[in-house]
Amino acid sequence: MKPIFSLLICALLLAGCSQKPKYQDPDIDFPALQKDFVTWLQYDISHIDLSANFIALDENAEEISKRQFLNKLNEGSYFPVKMISEETKRVYRLQRIIPNAPVSIGNTVQSQAQDEQRNYRLVENDYPDFKYTDIDGNTYTKNDLLGKVIVFKFWFIHCLPCVKEIPEMNRLVEKYRDENVIFLSLAFDEEEELRNFLSERTYNYRAIAVSKDYISDTLKVDRFPTHMIVDTKGKIWSVINDTEHLSKRLEDILRE
Repeated sequence: MKPIFSLLICALLLAGCSQKPKYQDPDIDFPALQKDFVTWLQYDISHIDLSANFIALDENAEEISKRQFLNKLNEGSYFPVKMISEETKRVYRLQRIIPNAPVSIGNTVQSQAQDEQRNYRLVENDYPDFKYTDIDGNTYTKNDLLGKVIVFKFWFIHCLPCVKEIPEMNRLVEKYRDENVIFLSLAFDEEEELRNFLSERTYNYRAIAVSKDYISDTLKVDRFPTHMIVDTKGKIWSVINDTEHLSKRLEDILRE
């Protein structure tokens, strides 16, 4: 029996050793990727999305929190790479920037990390209790909307990027009309001014006039436009600043 037992142990050990690592580096020449800013930027645009939910790895491929990952990126010494994995969630690893890489790579990564840190500080917090009345007299409370995904837009009528994205926001409202999603926009404008402004254009969000102090002090939002996705339990799930990434995050949360 002993020889058979020994053979089984050896077989198990060999099988374990032959298994693929959980996460694998992509087949990329990392120094060549950093030879110039445009080459690196093309990779970053195609493969990295810091606003997404992802599994974060340090430079040794050990799992860390997303906050720790963003903190390291903010040092300006690393950039994120997308790992090969069978996970459904994205997997990013820290890759150290080589000494002779263009300074613009580290500066851009720092800026991206700071933007995401500003948004991610709110994620997983409970959205404050509320009772909102829109400009058409409809009332919404947090308790009534539990069980729905809520998309909040924070803006004001003299914010040019906020106004420019209205057509795309209307398309998103139409796209998810039959989903368990409600779109509410909070603008820090006087209600009559907001009503007059929206009467001149198509706006499919349900518009609510609130004070600027409420948005900045209670909701901790300080950039415009900002979009906030609140999950069915009333927790802040994602915070983004453009419609392209808002659309992607909506697809993500509805797939969960």
